[in-house]
Amino acid sequence: MLAPSPGGAFCEILQLLIIEESESVTARIAGHVERTFNERVRITTASGLSDALQILDAAPFDLVFLSFSLADCPGFPVFHRLRQEHPGLTTVVMIEDERDPTGVQAIREGAHNVLVRHRPDGVTISHSISMVFERLRRIHAEREISAAQAVQSSLYPVIGPMLTGYDLFGLSSPAEQTCGDYFDYIPLVNESVGLVVGDVSGHGLGPALMMSQTRAYLRALCDMWIYVNAIASAEMNVGEVLTHANRLLCQGNDEHFVTMFFAQLEPHHRRLTYASAGHRGYLLKASGETRLLESTGLILGTIPGVEVGTARAIDLEPGDLFFVPTDGIEETMNPDGRCLGVDAVLQFLHENRSESARDLISGLVDATADYRGTALQRDDITAILLKVD
Repeated sequence: MLAPSPGGAFCEILQLLIIEESESVTARIAGHVERTFNERVRITTASGLSDALQILDAAPFDLVFLSFSLADCPGFPVFHRLRQEHPGLTTVVMIEDERDPTGVQAIREGAHNVLVRHRPDGVTISHSISMVFERLRRIHAEREISAAQAVQSSLYPVIGPMLTGYDLFGLSSPAEQTCGDYFDYIPLVNESVGLVVGDVSGHGLGPALMMSQTRAYLRALCDMWIYVNAIASAEMNVGEVLTHANRLLCQGNDEHFVTMFFAQLEPHHRRLTYASAGHRGYLLKASGETRLLESTGLILGTIPGVEVGTARAIDLEPGDLFFVPTDGIEETMNPDGRCLGVDAVLQFLHENRSESARDLISGLVDATADYRGTALQRDDITAILLKVD
């Protein structure tokens, strides 16, 4: 079982039940376990099956050493009885002689390992316990990742802001259980809205944690701007927000960096202003023209003194598509190792631009899956799409 340590962290304590009527056999096994694993294994003993079943009914155990020489249920039937009462219990059976065929039969029917009762092999005992420890560690890790995944999923927007004259949709599809990509909609000054897409380097739990940290910093900085605007009528500057975010992300970080695209949409003025730290966006005009929205600064989280500039404001027109993806979309690889490429992505959007923002992004994700075929998804896939009505 996984038990909390006094400090609150989790430690691994294996619950072992030895079912053996011979005190000397029990003592040999318990002595080896205590010498080898110290306090990491908690040992309980039972001299018969009936006592053992009562113990098992009262508390869970990770591993059972089961003798085939019990007075109240001798031989192989004890194994069947135990499995019937407690299916899935990891069991090491203890037989009288290595030539006893019941040991092989028990292995075939699901026993974890076999010991000779009067000559318990320390290697076999240690191996059996170590294998269970490994399973406990794996379960612990899976629980931690599942918890992180649940927390992270709660940080993504469920729905976008209701913007008259616009159709907005964002989506993130992780390559693993947790995701290093980030998208967000942030309320800003004067009824404007921040549209954010970020990509943390690497995969797994570390980038996911940094993504959560990045989100917290960015939202706190935007709240500060709203407060400053309320008392001093200061104009929003998305480049300065990313510059301050970079200083915060550089503190104590030497493993990951973040690329980020941060746009301020002023819905009533049909105007978009953006800053970009090593992250590209696109404006697909109704005429068929595509404008690349270049980076205005270096990536975040590596150099404290980096300043991220703010691009010149963009006037939006009916039919425009504003699209910011992470590189997991264009770098999707097929089974032959060829990347999908940004041209194919933009062509898909142009050809299907009459669809809703949700259908466009969902269709694009489906298209990447079709292109990938049997190949694995190697990177997180995230995008925001804004349609101007």
